[in-house]
Amino acid sequence: MYVQSFPPSGGKWQISTSGGVEPHWRGDGRELFYAGTGGVGIWAVDVDGTDSNTFKAGVPRKLFEANFTTPPLVTRYEVAPDGQRFLLNLNAGTANAVAPIRVVVNWTTGLKN
Repeated sequence: MYVQSFPPSGGKWQISTSGGVEPHWRGDGRELFYAGTGGVGIWAVDVDGTDSNTFKAGVPRKLFEANFTTPPLVTRYEVAPDGQRFLLNLNAGTANAVAPIRVVVNWTTGLKN
């Protein structure tokens, strides 16, 4: 994965060392998050683009495992603006499934006065 200025002005900087998809910027632009190739794990890279002529990227670090079952065409995760919380779109599976919730409408008609 690479970062490039927009509109393109020549600079292009490598961010990930082994591929990645679905990049998300932290709200202040000082960190970039992405899903690892194959949808396993969320990674983060500290970045510094304060100088308009240079861009610096730190070493990618794996934040946590996340085994996505949905294709990358679907939004699989979101990052809070502070980069401290993540919302993941994961399959709950059947082992940890919660019993269904039943909603009864017009239940008052079954009451006797």
